[in-house]
Amino acid sequence: MYCTIYNAHTNDSSILDKFLDTSPEEIAKHFCALDWQDFLRVKTWEFLTMTNLNEQRAPHALRYKNLSNFRSDWFTTVVVLEKDLESRKKMISLFIEVAMQCLDYFNHFSAFAILTALTDEAVDRLRDTWKSLPATTLKRFEELKKGASNAKTNLERFVACIPAVGMFLHRKLTSDLFRHIKYI
Repeated sequence: MYCTIYNAHTNDSSILDKFLDTSPEEIAKHFCALDWQDFLRVKTWEFLTMTNLNEQRAPHALRYKNLSNFRSDWFTTVVVLEKDLESRKKMISLFIEVAMQCLDYFNHFSAFAILTALTDEAVDRLRDTWKSLPATTLKRFEELKKGASNAKTNLERFVACIPAVGMFLHRKLTSDLFRHIKYI
């Protein structure tokens, strides 16, 4: 899906236009289905070795992590390569709404990939685009950042979710660093 839209972006705008006309809810559902399939491939023991990922020790976890990086890079690229201000505004607005839907579905994987892309330096530099966004869109973006922050701090309350690998790695590294400390 990503490569098709990226190639369409450079050669044929009709596929990109269809993507932009798709509802955020449908896109978020699609991401949830894909992410869930990829998440299920990761074996439990692979998560325990995530601090030292390699192809032999944790192939599925490594693929899952790389997918997150690929997706963030794809979102960033699609926004930055868009030459038309109106199309860029539409793209950013769509991604914000998709990320909000992903958070509603407890799909932190895609939500964080989109948030990472939208806060990337290349996208952040598009000052004219950000200034021209409607106030409601900017408010939704702030809600997205707040929702992502709450998801990071309140991870325990989510029983069933598609986790963002970065959140898991952070918790794994933190617990590994502090597991030898004895509390008085």
